[in-house]
Parts: sequence; structure tokens; C-alpha cells
Amino acid sequence: MVRLSSGRIFWGVILAVLGISFLMNNLGYSQFDLGTFIGHYWPIVPIYFGLVSMYEVLVRRGFGHKSILWGSLVLNTLMTVVFLGVLGNINGWWSVDLSILWKLFVPAVLLVIGFTLMTGGISRPGARTYLAVMSGAKDLRTSWDDLSIINVMGGSKIDLTRAGLPDQDVMIDIYAIMGGGDLILPEGVTVVCEWTGIMGGVKLFGQETGGILDKQTVQVGEGPVVRVRALTVMGGFDIKRGF
Repeated sequence: MVRLSSGRIFWGVILAVLGISFLMNNLGYSQFDLGTFIGHYWPIVPIYFGLVSMYEVLVRRGFGHKSILWGSLVLNTLMTVVFLGVLGNINGWWSVDLSILWKLFVPAVLLVIGFTLMTGGISRPGARTYLAVMSGAKDLRTSWDDLSIINVMGGSKIDLTRAGLPDQDVMIDIYAIMGGGDLILPEGVTVVCEWTGIMGGVKLFGQETGGILDKQTVQVGEGPVVRVRALTVMGGFDIKRGF
């Protein structure tokens, strides 16, 4: 079973509108120029994902760590404002100097990551933590525990194929900050992956996600549930099945 929840309705509406526009063109009722439309309104895509992420942070405050939630809110707000400015500039609605906002974005990313690491909000109490900062981490586990996997300009490989199947839901937090790694899971588990990416991505059993700014929830498999929360910033992570 595979379920993609983020952006499904948005992309469905976009494709339906484009289909209707092409139909009207073909029937001679309109002269729709797709290239011009995309050139004028492409910033709507990152604005949409930014607003969705901000809504989820504000409404679902009980999900995740407070520091990560505030970090996500700051970054998504900044990106939304930037692309709103781009949209208005392209269409002549206003004239905004966006250079200062672009200059703020990278420092904001670094500040959010730094404060998150310093406050310890990146790791849940009781979770087994793997930290790879400009280094590597590797483990072949034979039991199930909640995990926090943190890669900062480093990499990790955590193999759970010898742990059997979990007897209860397991939570795994993954953070890839200009780094990456592998999480290898056994056959017979359901993975529910909630992923937020900023110029990064996650590959889940061969399905790739990624982009400048994106947020998705993906569910794959049937069986005991492994819940993965992933944040990738200019990095990536590969979740695989082992044998």
C-alpha cells in the first residue's frame, strides 16, 4: 500500500485546470498559452507548499519537537514571503527588492539547525541516538527501540534486518543536514514517513522525493508500523528493505 497525502489535491486541481484549458483551445474557444502561464505563475507552487507546512506546524503543535516546529515555521514563512514577492514582481503587482530576503534565508537555516542541536530538541527522551557530525555511524541492531539519527555533514548506516518484527509502533527521527545515510528495515513492516525537505530529499524503498521546499507523508507496506519523521536540509536519506 502506498499513500501520498501532501499536494495530491493541489496537483489534481492544477492538472484539471490545464486539461480544461487545452480542451477549450482545441475546440477553438480560447487561446491559452501554457508557456506564458507558467512563466507568470510558477511561484504559486512553492507558496502553496510553504503555506501548507505553516498550517500543519500551527495546527499540529503536538506533533514533534517544539524547536523543530518553530524552525519549520520560520523557514517556511521566509520562503513563502520570498516567493510571494517573486510572484508580484513577475506580474507587475508590486516591486520588491528580494535580495535581502535571499541573504536572510541561509543564515536562518543555519541558526535554526544550531539552536535545535544546542537545545537538544532534536532528540526525544529515551531514544537511542546516532550522531554523525563530519564523521560516520554504523550499527547492526538486533532489537527495536525508538531512534534518533542525526547526520550533520556526515553519514550513517543503521541496519534493523536482524531485529525481527517490532511488537509495537516504533518511532525513528532522521535529520540529514548536508549529509546522508541509510536505514535498512526488514520485510513485513509498514513505514509511515513524514518528511520535510529544504533542498534535500528522501528515498523510500526506491521512491524518490525532493526539491527546493517540500513536505510529504508517505505510507508503504502492511504489518507492524515504523513511523519515520525526516528532516533533510541540503542532504538526503535512503530507507531500504533488507533481506
